Amino acid sequence: MKQAPSSKPNTTFTIIYILLVSSFLEPCFGQNGKSIANRQTLQIAGNIIDFQTRIPLRGVQITVADAIDTTSGAEGNYNITIQTLDVSEIKIHFDLEGYSANTKTIQLNNATHYQIDVQLIRQVFKLNDDIIVTARRIRQNPHDIPTLITVVSTQDIQGKSIAQTPELLRGMLGVAVQKTNQGGGSPIIRGFKSNKILFMIDGIRMNNSTYRGGNFQYLNTIDAQLIERIEVVHGPNAVMYGSDALGGVIHSLTVQPDVSEHTAVSGAVNTQFSTADETRTLHGQVIFSQRKWAGMISGGYNYYGDVRRGNQGGNILMQRLINDSRTSRTLQKIQRPNNYWAYDFNTAIRYRPNATQQFITNYQRNRQINVPRYDVIETQTDSLRLFSPQKRDLFYIKYIQQAPVLFSDNISVTISWHRQFERRRRIRKAQTIENVDQFGVHTLGVLFQFNKLFNSKHHLIYGMDLYYDRVGTQSYRQNIITTQRTAISPLFPNGSTFIQNGWYIQNNWSASPRWAISPGIRFSLSRLRAPFSIDPRLPVQFGTISQISHSITGSVGIKYQVSPEINFVSNIAQGFRTPNLDDTSKLGGGKGGTIYEIPNQNLNPEETISIDGGVKIQSRFLNAELFLFYNKIHNLLIRKPTSINGSTTIIDQGDTLALFHKTNAGRAFNTGFEIGSQLKLRRGIAISGRMHYTYGENITDQEPLSGIPPMSGLAEISWQGGDIKTDLSFRFVFAQIRLSAIDNLDLRIPEGGSPRWHTVNWRISKEMHSRISISLAVNNIFDMNYREHLSGLNAPGRNMIFGVRSRF
Repeated sequence: MKQAPSSKPNTTFTIIYILLVSSFLEPCFGQNGKSIANRQTLQIAGNIIDFQTRIPLRGVQITVADAIDTTSGAEGNYNITIQTLDVSEIKIHFDLEGYSANTKTIQLNNATHYQIDVQLIRQVFKLNDDIIVTARRIRQNPHDIPTLITVVSTQDIQGKSIAQTPELLRGMLGVAVQKTNQGGGSPIIRGFKSNKILFMIDGIRMNNSTYRGGNFQYLNTIDAQLIERIEVVHGPNAVMYGSDALGGVIHSLTVQPDVSEHTAVSGAVNTQFSTADETRTLHGQVIFSQRKWAGMISGGYNYYGDVRRGNQGGNILMQRLINDSRTSRTLQKIQRPNNYWAYDFNTAIRYRPNATQQFITNYQRNRQINVPRYDVIETQTDSLRLFSPQKRDLFYIKYIQQAPVLFSDNISVTISWHRQFERRRRIRKAQTIENVDQFGVHTLGVLFQFNKLFNSKHHLIYGMDLYYDRVGTQSYRQNIITTQRTAISPLFPNGSTFIQNGWYIQNNWSASPRWAISPGIRFSLSRLRAPFSIDPRLPVQFGTISQISHSITGSVGIKYQVSPEINFVSNIAQGFRTPNLDDTSKLGGGKGGTIYEIPNQNLNPEETISIDGGVKIQSRFLNAELFLFYNKIHNLLIRKPTSINGSTTIIDQGDTLALFHKTNAGRAFNTGFEIGSQLKLRRGIAISGRMHYTYGENITDQEPLSGIPPMSGLAEISWQGGDIKTDLSFRFVFAQIRLSAIDNLDLRIPEGGSPRWHTVNWRISKEMHSRISISLAVNNIFDMNYREHLSGLNAPGRNMIFGVRSRF
């Protein structure tokens, strides 16, 4: 058994520890002798209506002092019970998609009941004053958080004419998206991708023990129409979420039903068609609610066709692909095979027995059938490569209590079961043997979270999360003519297990009217066990790989309020990623079958120390962010050549493949900037722009970091008048010629690097009446021929997308 070394204490950790301890001592000794027992119970109730129509507003997010939150019922009513400690005032924040946020300040007296009625004003353009939950596990305005937060809102999802979840992130500030095939979509944040980004859904980890370092498709197993919003946290977030959050956290929050005073039934049906890839989607949803119970059922069918590339430009790209000395290619105008179909089924139930307690259960089911991997067909290494099927099932039950007790004002307990399964089918070019690798991961999760508001200065968040993976695998080869089947060693050992456990605490401390400090600390423990079976056909036996690792990580965020509209922010954070099965125990082909990977148990966790900072501006007319970041990386895991018994190659089905394994590369860094803004003008016009850049260097090997996307940006002008909204955007990406040694072996990257490109896109939507809306988009208007960096296929050419949404 190998025990990985823990994270060593350093100056950064010491500073964080001192700030954390001092921030906890302040509420204990800095209350002028007032006891915590001097709390008073307050009841706040009211009604929320539309300012113009006077119609009650349902689903308004109501947050009190960042600790207690609820939503308004069907009649726009709400009721909150809180306890407060000798303060003279409290603030309540009201937020609803499509309306200007509203904050009410209550001046406290001797009363225990307060009636606060609110009128929200509908606004033409929603600037980024969304309430987010991911960065600190509480509802908070991103303007007040030291890290960079970007949000894909409900309005964005309904207006973008997008059928696949990864595409919702394309063009976002600081996010690039790679696609190896039509069924893929792997985001990149600050130079980190795949299992170096933490993916979450409804507060539950998606990353499991088999998530690979190469580009993958798992985000695409979430139904885009099920998502209510996506929150992206840029930079390490290990304190709150543990392993894998090196580049950031991508959190998908799904649609949830809520109770109402009277029985109500509502629903929606959406359909969409596109021309460049012949996509056809149909999705339906029904929500039932009453005083204590609410339920939702939804489902969808999606078909995605082969992708037609553009006709204009792209000369340098096509020359590099045609003249590639590494391989020969088939470059089709219609890039096939890329077509597949998928379906989704989802249910949710909420039970609220009283004003302070609620239970939520949720089940999500996704199936994708015969998803081709196109890049290996283009490079003529395979005649068949499919993910067939790709499955994801998630069930969870969550208990929430919003009643003050001795050590908590808000308690959340979640128990989850997550299954992710994939079967990979492959037939190499001019062969009759089909290789099948299949593996499924069952993940049990338990999460506890507690929020405690000590006074108007301190908000304590602490808790525990535990995830247990059990992996079932099988691999075989089958003659497609005789159907004879032969068992082979699986990609990962059957019966492997992976446990991750973490305990965290963070204090959001308002040190003064202008200064806010947020120190936090986390202890993490993990255990991996991978029992290899004896296989006499292998040149070496690997036995059982066992690893135990533990780490202590910290972070501290600082905000200085220049004015209510302008904040200067900075954040210092440690991040780590514990080696999983794909790192330590993978046995088989990699990089599209161009190399052969073998296990390596002598791995240490990847570690980063990140420093970022910038300015956030949020006013009635302008929203802007400018961030600079620097990540210092230790023990970076990358593929390196290796050998078995002195041989650096292995013969696999007649092909001679170079042997590689994962290893800690030593030291590296990446740095860059992220800048974005949105300006609201007169007469319904708004303009926005964003740009980001990352520079990465492997210091140990003195070469560029692998997988770094080029500088890119987007400029957009929008107009909304009445029930019509339209926008025109210009997206541009610079060339990327800084390639690592492993990048130069990647056949998805054109030899010599990825050329620059740009597209112009337009869309329009109209509310036909209160229940039906239609949309039309024309992406890549000038039919440009281009390929995203690291992608395995050219992007769609001119693409017309038509959608209809009906509500009842």
